[in-house]
Amino acid sequence: MRLGPSATRLASAAVSSTDLTATAMPVISRLMRETRETASLAVPNGVNMVFVHRERGPRPVAVTSELGAGRPLHCTSLGRAYLAALPRQAMEEKLAELVASGDSPVDEDSVGPLRKILQETRERGWSEDRREFDESSCCCGAAVHDHTGMPVAAISVAGVAERMERVLSDVGPPVAEAAAEISAGLGHVRR
Repeated sequence: MRLGPSATRLASAAVSSTDLTATAMPVISRLMRETRETASLAVPNGVNMVFVHRERGPRPVAVTSELGAGRPLHCTSLGRAYLAALPRQAMEEKLAELVASGDSPVDEDSVGPLRKILQETRERGWSEDRREFDESSCCCGAAVHDHTGMPVAAISVAGVAERMERVLSDVGPPVAEAAAEISAGLGHVRR
C-alpha cells in the first residue's frame, strides 16, 4: 500500500513539527550568544504565539518569560513575523479571526494599520516590536517555514528597550538569516 499525496504531506508535516525544536535549538543558542540578548522560538496557537524554546541572554538585565507563555499576534515581533509570512488569503483569514476574537483588541479600525505593518515586515524580511507589547522591551522576529513553504513558527531576539531600540536594524537581518537556516533544516527551499 502506498500513501497518497495528502497523507504523505501530513506525515511529513508531523515529522517536521517534531524536528522544529531540535532543528532550532542550536541556531537559537548561537543567536543568543551573538546578540547577547534573549532569543526565542514560538509557535502559533489561535490569536497568540506560544514560547516553546527560549535562551535567556547573559546580560544582568534581560527579557524573560516562561515557556508556554503566549504573546499576541498583532503587537509582537513573533506574531507579526508569522502573520506577514502567511499567504495573503490565510493572512486575511487570521486578521478576520483577530477582529472577531474577544481575546484581541484588533477591530475594524485598527486592522488597516496592522496590514500596513505586515506589508512593511514582508518587504523588510523581519518584524519589529518597539515597546508595543511591553514598554520595557523591544524585539525583532522572523518566520520559520516548513518544507511546504508555510510558516510554522517564528523566532525573535528581545532585549531591554534602552539597549535594543537603537540596534533593531542591526539585529533584524541576523534574526531573518537564523530563521532561514532553521527553515532550511525543515526542508524549506528559499525562492
